[in-house]
Amino acid sequence: MAVPAFRFRRPAVLRRYLETTASARFAAYSAVFLLLLYEACVRVGREGGEYARNAIDLWLRARLPGPAGETGLLLAGLALLAGWAWPERGRRYRFRGWWIAAFTGECALWALLCVGAMWILRFLEPGALASKLASRIGLAAGAGVFEEVTFRLALAGGLYELLGRTGLSALPTALLSVCTSAFAFALSHVFGGLAQPLSGAGLLQLSVLGLILGFLFLWRGLAAAMFVHAFYDVFVLTL
Repeated sequence: MAVPAFRFRRPAVLRRYLETTASARFAAYSAVFLLLLYEACVRVGREGGEYARNAIDLWLRARLPGPAGETGLLLAGLALLAGWAWPERGRRYRFRGWWIAAFTGECALWALLCVGAMWILRFLEPGALASKLASRIGLAAGAGVFEEVTFRLALAGGLYELLGRTGLSALPTALLSVCTSAFAFALSHVFGGLAQPLSGAGLLQLSVLGLILGFLFLWRGLAAAMFVHAFYDVFVLTL
């Protein structure tokens, strides 16, 4: 999917880093990593008495009951990621090991920006530190992969593709797709059983968060949106 980008002169190594970490292939690998981390932490949390799964995961499992349903859900997710990365199957990337640390630090900084934005909007409230670190990390990883694939890849990305085929220019296409996905993201937390109280302020705050993640998705790719979301949830849940 072609996405709009901010054009400015960049060193070659920075350009390669940005292109590689924004690629669909890197996003697919990142989604698999977060999914494995999510499942591992769910099992660790279960052993400690805290069984925590992402709400979208639970919603899908409720509609696909039994072992066959869980297998179908996993296969559907893998098929979506494979289809997302398929157009880049023949492209080669010159990957550098230090990019993992750079990408992790970049996503942590973006997540801190999200925390700051939510703090300004009075989104964060004082609370006790999480007693079970594994369950909190698992929830964050699950939110990163499930919610970003749902609202950014499927909804924002799908709308961007559809609107782009109508001849609409890149900027209004990006604005419409990101704003729609951000509002849907906010509504899902209010009406979808994701533990956010119904209020105008809550819808505004979650919509702003969705806008930040949506533009990150278009600018930096799905992997960045997933990890920023995961880091953001870790910060919120532990602070």
